[in-house]
Amino acid sequence: MLQSTIFGNTALKEGKITIDKKVQAPFLSVVDKGVVVLYFGYVGCGTVCSPILQQLALTYQTLEQKNRAHTAVVFANLTPQIPPYQPHIFASAFNKEFVGVYLNKRELIDIEREFALFYSDGLTQNSQMTHSDLVYLLTKESGEFTLKNIYTTHPLNTKSLINDIKSAK
Repeated sequence: MLQSTIFGNTALKEGKITIDKKVQAPFLSVVDKGVVVLYFGYVGCGTVCSPILQQLALTYQTLEQKNRAHTAVVFANLTPQIPPYQPHIFASAFNKEFVGVYLNKRELIDIEREFALFYSDGLTQNSQMTHSDLVYLLTKESGEFTLKNIYTTHPLNTKSLINDIKSAK
């Protein structure tokens, strides 16, 4: 429902919506590159996260070296009950240059609205977490982040994402 609200206009044509606003993202302080492709998910998610991270890995590899040099792909974990080192291991399994970020409960609460996140534990003990599966493009300048675009992932318009990475400064 959130995605249909966000993408319920002509933005669907390109599979993205342009935001272009400053955001608070202290969890991204580990990133030293000017362009950030951000995806929120959880370690071990095989049905949603793994296919999207695989698609991001393929997309990242198609970038020219000069664009890869200034672009970081970040996987931010939505399950704070896991050990803090696991998100990076999970992310780097898709590409050794990907960054995995652990988020504690406080950090998750602080960024929910900033990124229009939706996530919820499964309804039963055996069901998996439900979460939004959007890809975010941010730029970093003087330590501040600007959320440029949010992309739908069904399907992810990789051509649009690549063009936006190339033009981001």
